[in-house]
Amino acid sequence: MHNRKTFVVLSLVVLSLLLFSGVGVFAGESPMLRERVERGELPPLEERLPKEPLVVEPRETIGKYGGTLYAPVESMQGSGNDVFLMGPLVSFALPRPEDQMLLPNFAKEIESNEDATAWTITFREGVKWSDGHPFTVDDILFWYEAIYLNDELTSEAAEPWIVKGQVAKIDKIDDFTLRFTYPEPMPFFKNYLVTASYTILFPSHYLKQFHPNYTSEEELKKIMEAEGFDTWVDLFEYKSTSHWGIPMVEDLPTLAAYRLVSRSASRRVYERNPYYWKVDTEGNQLPYIDTIVGLYVSDQQMISGMVMSGEIDFADRVGLENYPLYQQYKEQGGYETYLYNIGRGAQMVFMINRTVEDDVLREIFQNPTFAQALSLAIDRDEINEVFYFGLAQPRQYTVLDTSQYFEPEFATAYAEFDPDRANAMLDSMGLDKRDSQGFRLRPDGQRLGFTIQMYERSDLSIAKVEIVMGYWRDHLGIDVRLQQISPELQEVRAPANQMEATIWAGDKSTDILFPVGNNLIIPKEPRWDESVWPKWGLWFNTNGADGWEPPEHVKQVRAWYDQMLVEPDEQKRIELGKNILRVQAEYLWQIGNVGNVPELMIFNAKLRNLPDPAVTVRAWDTGLYSATHPEQIFFDD
Repeated sequence: MHNRKTFVVLSLVVLSLLLFSGVGVFAGESPMLRERVERGELPPLEERLPKEPLVVEPRETIGKYGGTLYAPVESMQGSGNDVFLMGPLVSFALPRPEDQMLLPNFAKEIESNEDATAWTITFREGVKWSDGHPFTVDDILFWYEAIYLNDELTSEAAEPWIVKGQVAKIDKIDDFTLRFTYPEPMPFFKNYLVTASYTILFPSHYLKQFHPNYTSEEELKKIMEAEGFDTWVDLFEYKSTSHWGIPMVEDLPTLAAYRLVSRSASRRVYERNPYYWKVDTEGNQLPYIDTIVGLYVSDQQMISGMVMSGEIDFADRVGLENYPLYQQYKEQGGYETYLYNIGRGAQMVFMINRTVEDDVLREIFQNPTFAQALSLAIDRDEINEVFYFGLAQPRQYTVLDTSQYFEPEFATAYAEFDPDRANAMLDSMGLDKRDSQGFRLRPDGQRLGFTIQMYERSDLSIAKVEIVMGYWRDHLGIDVRLQQISPELQEVRAPANQMEATIWAGDKSTDILFPVGNNLIIPKEPRWDESVWPKWGLWFNTNGADGWEPPEHVKQVRAWYDQMLVEPDEQKRIELGKNILRVQAEYLWQIGNVGNVPELMIFNAKLRNLPDPAVTVRAWDTGLYSATHPEQIFFDD
């Protein structure tokens, strides 16, 4: 009820701004667009904006149009620093996790009935895709009917569009209103929208030409031959490739602030969306910046060099350990440094694969004593001092301290540094024999060891992994090896059960995504960012038709999760969440290092209207910066 009232109040605020801020007469647009209007290539601004554009109150001041922002990109096929500044289409504000609220963004209102079995979304009337074609809820119905319910494009029905095997019923109320109806309560519907909203927004007018429901087989074959694809599915998936609703291929219309206009092996270029649906309080269409260019980088050293030489204007995840270095070169590079709240339960998590193919290793990994011993051998205080200047908190991976699901013992579980106890625990497992070099032996006589496969990012650096590997080798006698791989290889190997161990960010720790998106400690479909139980996840994802049947305690975790998703009583939902976190604290599916780590970010010193470090939570849970409306950032001369 509180969230519903909040939505109504926020909607009234938006309406008031529209009525009294002068945006009834649309004030301004980028010169680059005005020139196109004058040449007859674009309709006037008032015809491009929706009936009620979203009004953004600038954090500092009304901005200036123009400029090109350069940002590093680690993968040309996925997210990067360029995309981070565009954000999802639905956003959470999270000044503090307990104050979470869904902000009106592309959707004006989201309301539920009394038992949360029906959710009604009202979209902004008159919004247009980046090519000028009108958006209506028929675009979402296209996704539902032609993509989601198509077995060739969607192999498995996924949350939040299905509850206990029954797909949600979607009804069109009018051109801008949809109702999602479920057989059971869906109390976390709004939480899901943070990451799921962009997955239902497809430009049907463009994509129908690549789908057999709307285009003849003969025409499709012609397009496939011209584009070099063997199947219509490959063609369709390529033509619809996006990340957070931001195109990864040219020509794909978008509702985001920028549209992709060109790409190569070394860069991708985004230009402002001339039909973008946000304005500032004086009626000027956003975004302010004309162009965002993503520059491909192969490693962290390249990013550091580009920052200090002033080649890039924005860099996220640059690593707090580099803070003194970046401070030293600020004037030379023409940038400023900022520290943001990253909203992670642990900065980094280590996961050993409980369904690893090696039979002997699998039995060792499935014994919770092994993960507990690994955790006890980590000197978190040293990690805090070496990498985070003592600014972090040594803790186990769990939800944030401010979460309604939090208990102190979740954060302290096996998080003290006690190598003697860790060794005794391994000895008790029968791993008490060692070879001539001091490494422990497995029951089959082979040296006990495993390989951590990872791809390096600034916040998940090799140095941070190697220090933990050193603890396990030196204190415990375990032969831990490291194999660096590409992001593309990570995406293949993790879900395919081809990793003995890997690492990732300890995110999904707020009350936004923990209940609905935490695949790190809840067995769900195998994913690219975790490798803790791919075969068990596959078993759940296929209702036992594939994968390996998990033990009872893992089934219980999944049962609590499934119950939590539909439980109408909030207190019962909280208790179910705590049950899941209590099992994580015992079995340590994810072994954390330190939490509450400030995130260092770099911005060109000329940029204004940046997210406020005092209140911004830079987390996947909040859509990174989407709640701060990064479209308002501009270059100030």
